[in-house]
Amino acid sequence: MGRNRSKNEIKKRLKRKQNRLNQLWERLEDVSSDDASSSGSDDSSSEDNHSGSERGRRSPVNLPLEPIDSPAINAGSNKPNTSDAIITLLGKQPNLTQQFGENIHEDIVMRWSEFLRKGVEKDDKKALIDSYPIVGNCKELLAPKLNMEIATCLNESLNRQDMYLSRIQDEIGVAISALGKPLGNCFPNPSEQSNEFLKPSIDAAKILTNVHHSISTHRRHVILPHLNSSVRKIIEDYPIDEFLFGDKFAEKLKSSKEIQKTSSDLRLQNPSTSSKNYQRPKYKSKYKNQWNYKAKGRNTQGVSYNQARLKKKRTQY
Repeated sequence: MGRNRSKNEIKKRLKRKQNRLNQLWERLEDVSSDDASSSGSDDSSSEDNHSGSERGRRSPVNLPLEPIDSPAINAGSNKPNTSDAIITLLGKQPNLTQQFGENIHEDIVMRWSEFLRKGVEKDDKKALIDSYPIVGNCKELLAPKLNMEIATCLNESLNRQDMYLSRIQDEIGVAISALGKPLGNCFPNPSEQSNEFLKPSIDAAKILTNVHHSISTHRRHVILPHLNSSVRKIIEDYPIDEFLFGDKFAEKLKSSKEIQKTSSDLRLQNPSTSSKNYQRPKYKSKYKNQWNYKAKGRNTQGVSYNQARLKKKRTQY
């Protein structure tokens, strides 16, 4: 309420100043027109009167009626705007546009774009795979095999999906092997020109090896939910080598189960439930004869006293 009142008072004050300024402007126009008419000739006086009449018809000065704390008035002041301060707290504006590198030859772009849209033909792909066999001293480039103990527990759909991902890993291994040939040739005789060529090739191989590992991790995450929860906790940390869950998967799983069994045998158990020769103590209950007592007015055969008496009288007669 007080803030609105202060804004209204500022507007009224500015309005009064605007009216005062307009009055001063009219007086100045009148004085200039009187001086021009008394000193000049008829032509000059007519021109001055004409110019004075034009100045008299000028529109009055319109001052902005905005409050003092508005952004328009505070633009020239040193005080920062509130919205600018909030934007500064939010941080730098994120770059939403994709950053691209330098352009390459158009013939390369044309072929790569076609391969990305439609893929490489089957015969060409087979020829490429045969041309660049997996490096002999780096067999990790092959796709890790799925352990036989786990493969038998999965359904046919999951096995097919895992085989498809392993074939993709094999193709990535072939691509890394193809990069390895020129890299290996540059090592015996290094030069500045070879170093410039090695840097992007090494970076490309590093990215492809990371993709190879990411696919192996994805294969494990797809399979683990379909296994027993107790087994899942044991094998989820096994390292990846020639096999997806490790070469010594069966041995480690067997030893882990034996350790669990041994620990359960060593754990202190409740004697009231663990001993087979344990007999529950017999307590005398105060409700022992609750269901064996003879109610008053009832005989041993469960017939009421009155019914038995009536039957006796009938037999007498």
